[in-house]
Amino acid sequence: MPGVSSWARGEEAEELLFGADHDAAADVQRRLWARAEWPAFTVALAADHRIHVVYRTAADDPGTDYLLHRPD
Repeated sequence: MPGVSSWARGEEAEELLFGADHDAAADVQRRLWARAEWPAFTVALAADHRIHVVYRTAADDPGTDYLLHRPD
């Protein structure tokens, strides 16, 4: 199962991202996947545009989606 830090290369990069306790960060990720919820957040942009960021936790299709919302 790919991890949140699958794109971080090396222990030093992971420590910068998650702090010194990599095991605790991995535990949070495992609990998130077990709940099968897709965390999401929205970033407001100019002219009422928004970007919705969705972290997919599906075992067969993990990843991050970036969805642009335009007011029209």
